[in-house]
Amino acid sequence: MISTILSTYSFCTRLLAAIVLVLGVLHCSQPHANAQSTNEPTTLDGKEFAEVVSESGFDGGLIVHFGAEDPARTLSLRQDYATQVHALIHDPSNVSNFREVITAEGDYGDISADRFTGDQLPYVDNLVNLFVAEDLGEVELAEVLRVLVPEGVAMIRQGEGWDRIVKPRPEEIDEWSHYLHDDSG
Repeated sequence: MISTILSTYSFCTRLLAAIVLVLGVLHCSQPHANAQSTNEPTTLDGKEFAEVVSESGFDGGLIVHFGAEDPARTLSLRQDYATQVHALIHDPSNVSNFREVITAEGDYGDISADRFTGDQLPYVDNLVNLFVAEDLGEVELAEVLRVLVPEGVAMIRQGEGWDRIVKPRPEEIDEWSHYLHDDSG
């Protein structure tokens, strides 16, 4: 009797683990339900805003939308579960609107918005994977490069087009894929 109960328990545990695994795979393979579809792009002077991300070569990590004015543009930057977006907004009256829109879409946390003033970006060195700005204002390009990861990209609007600036990888950084990678551990 006890062996039958244990056998049934073991079977149920394995079945539940398999179901959780299948659901996890299905969830990860689906596009983000609340993200704006690339079939319905947000336009910026005739150019699809989502194309800016595509042209950058971005493939995951943190995107900063500098000088954000339209929540729909910020929402369109989020590509999938491997993307977080931080909007830096100059107009203090627009911050609460951004947060309300992002929350209504169910994306707050993966997308966030804060007010920005000054000329120093609020990030540590080498944190941002993609920096998108329609206007840098008082922020120097050197400050943008400071916050970009090595080989990170800044897409900065210049007139009718976009400049793609890639932060070079320093010579002293190797290409190991994980922390504490050598025999010194």
